[in-house]
Amino acid sequence: MLAHKLTFSPELDQGFFEELPAAAAVFLLRGGSGSGVWGSGGEPYVSKTANLRRRFERLLGTPAEKSKRLNLRDRVREIEFTPTGSDFESQFLLYRVLRETFPKTYAARLRLRPAALIKLHLENDYPRASVTTRLAGMHTRDFTGEDAPSNPSSPSVAPAELRASTGNLYYGPFPSRHAAEKFASDALDFFKMRRCVEDLNPDPSFPGCVYSEMKMCLAPCFKGCSDDEYQAEVARVQKFFDTAGESLAREFAEQRDRASADLAFEEAAASHNRIEKLKPLLAQLPEIVRRIDLLDALIVQTGGEPGSVALFRFRNAALLGPVMFNVELRGEPRSMESRVEELIRGFPVTQIESAVERTEQLAILKRWYYRSTRLGEIFFADEKGSWPLRRIVRGIGRVFKGEKAEEQRIFSATESRTAPSYQPPYSTNTLEYSPSSGENMNTDQSLRMHLIELLDGGHAHAAFDKVVEDFPAKLRGEIPPGLPHSAWMLVEHMRLAQWDILDFSSNPKYHSLKWPDDYWPKSPAPPSARAWDKSIESFRDDCEAMKKLVKDRKTDLFAKIVWGDGQTVLREALLVADHNSHHLGQLIDVRRLLGIWKP
Repeated sequence: MLAHKLTFSPELDQGFFEELPAAAAVFLLRGGSGSGVWGSGGEPYVSKTANLRRRFERLLGTPAEKSKRLNLRDRVREIEFTPTGSDFESQFLLYRVLRETFPKTYAARLRLRPAALIKLHLENDYPRASVTTRLAGMHTRDFTGEDAPSNPSSPSVAPAELRASTGNLYYGPFPSRHAAEKFASDALDFFKMRRCVEDLNPDPSFPGCVYSEMKMCLAPCFKGCSDDEYQAEVARVQKFFDTAGESLAREFAEQRDRASADLAFEEAAASHNRIEKLKPLLAQLPEIVRRIDLLDALIVQTGGEPGSVALFRFRNAALLGPVMFNVELRGEPRSMESRVEELIRGFPVTQIESAVERTEQLAILKRWYYRSTRLGEIFFADEKGSWPLRRIVRGIGRVFKGEKAEEQRIFSATESRTAPSYQPPYSTNTLEYSPSSGENMNTDQSLRMHLIELLDGGHAHAAFDKVVEDFPAKLRGEIPPGLPHSAWMLVEHMRLAQWDILDFSSNPKYHSLKWPDDYWPKSPAPPSARAWDKSIESFRDDCEAMKKLVKDRKTDLFAKIVWGDGQTVLREALLVADHNSHHLGQLIDVRRLLGIWKP
């Protein structure tokens, strides 16, 4: 498992240490003929270090007189080691070596704390949710993206049948059990699924519990609802967890809009209050928390090879890698995005059948992700398996250069749900600060929040995602009679213009594009279906980058951009929102004339 193996002799150690790399590594020391360092039948010595040469000089060098430091010079004869590029890589490799070397005691040596998860007991006749640290009977997917049993020898079944037979869904990882319990409790307040843990035998004579008395449970225990009604409520809960709460937010918004259209203003106000109550709950949720069998992540770490970064992939609750990605590759005709995409597709396949091993590897990911000083970056595939390739390329550049990573949302288990009257889903600690004397914090915060809402769209007009969703591929290059542009021309123009404005707002080396040639695509139709998807993906990424720039309190919204001629970040953010809303209206006109617009 370890890449290098050397023989050590105390009599011939001159120059031995100089040949060792002064870099991070995982190593294993043995006595003669493969015995342990403590004699025949003893255990080998396994550890990781930030500097292999210095560590071996201390362990194997000539000991100082009366020193109490551990010295194994007279015991070690065989050395194995593998250099690593990051602490994350060292931790993962150390786990694998310890698991192989000490199969009975490795867990105690690593002191891994299992990740806290929310478990949806779908195998129960009356499903419920609970918090657990045990990952068992998990529904997984094979590496072609298809649903598959966690045991590869099991027969192929449809996803719904599989979930019914294997039972449970898991959501996480959360930073702690307390955080998972708080989120589960607060989330279930919006539903009427049972909270009790007993197996139910519905009996009309059963008195019920406090939740049924408060109308917070459908009360299947005394047949307060039909089985179909209860299963429908469970489906709502599952959809809530599957979409990180977005399904419920959409449901409340639709209820509010329908009530407003029917002039039922009290009902609309009640729906709006539910939305306001939901927002701070969803704002706390870390990006990594999602259904475990659908958690597909790419971790970028510094590489142990010159000019490279190390990539790891987490899928089906298993860590894969490292795979080295050469950042300084010369003479390569392909773009970085296409190289990253190819590397992800070709990631080595590993099947883990042990629930214990899955739990442990998830614990390694969770330990790294929630560190206060986390090194490296992580990116997630969406529910369709698409990757944010442009963001990944930017992240690779930051890791390679040693720059600060993207900010992440951190879950707070102590924050009160009722504390803010409004907290948008982009809220982070960058907007939570104490103003200096005489400064009105609400003015600055409110301006930034309103700008980000404006960039998100969807208030006075349809949002971008709504306008482009389910656009038929054969009509993307069609120019309707009486209009100058196709849908592809408008989408690609919006992407190019938004990228140009973002680049101008944040890049001191900005070079302006040529108008109009560089702002419009060359043809009415996209060259491929992938080009359409990439344009939309890039548009979303750049919009997020602009929102991040606005959100950062270090950005002076009113200061003139040094390399401009009077523009400010405030002006550029408003320009993006204005430009996008104008062309979204044109996109809707295109869809209307093509007969594919559903308001």
